Amino acid sequence: MPDADTNAALEIDTRFGKCAALAADVVVLPEGMPGFERCRRFVLASSPDIAPFTCVHGLDEPRPSFLAIDPHLVVDGYASPLDPASGSASTSPATNRCCGSRSCTPTATAPR
Repeated sequence: MPDADTNAALEIDTRFGKCAALAADVVVLPEGMPGFERCRRFVLASSPDIAPFTCVHGLDEPRPSFLAIDPHLVVDGYASPLDPASGSASTSPATNRCCGSRSCTPTATAPR
């Protein structure tokens, strides 16, 4: 039976509009993002209103929001530095992380 906490709905109010996500969609970056080290929980939210972009929204103060785009849309032949089997970087010190949700597009890059 699924964990009730991971199925909890989150309503997120970003400067790009409101969106909904599941608690299971939260991405945790243990060291935060450069300039926002205290903000460690993020959610990737897609909406037809901002397509082809995805909103990377921080859930911790100061709740930063960034627009990101799938690199395949802007770079012909883009090759991901991720190892598809493990979801971690195989040769780079940076690691791309995604919630793995069917409702988001993995576009965020954060340092380890």
